[in-house]
Amino acid sequence: MGDEDLKARREKVIQTKADITGNISSTCRFVGFGLLAIFYTIQTGDSGYAQAVRLSLGWWLWIVGVSGAITILLDYLQYVFAWRSVASALADPEYLYDTKSLSYCSWTTLFILKQCASVFGVAALCAVVIFSDFCV
Repeated sequence: MGDEDLKARREKVIQTKADITGNISSTCRFVGFGLLAIFYTIQTGDSGYAQAVRLSLGWWLWIVGVSGAITILLDYLQYVFAWRSVASALADPEYLYDTKSLSYCSWTTLFILKQCASVFGVAALCAVVIFSDFCV
């Protein structure tokens, strides 16, 4: 295998990683806004279903809403730290990331945390949906 083939494979893998991480970020963002929309709809709804869920599963509903808000906050913060990390890399003569810097470590940590927050919120929403059958 020649250097050109290896370089082409590396570029393809890097592009695939960029596509996947971008899709994960977009999905987390959409999930976060969706969780907030569901929370707000049930929290302000006048239907019997909404009232029953608020009375019986109020804490679960709040977990859904807070998880959505935290997901969106973590998504934003990840972009802020990514911006700082990229700015630092551009200032480096060799265009290298400082993988031990606060901005770089925060960037990668927040990427994981926003996924955890969105999954946690979806799990809480599943609980609301499942247990709402017993409330209504």
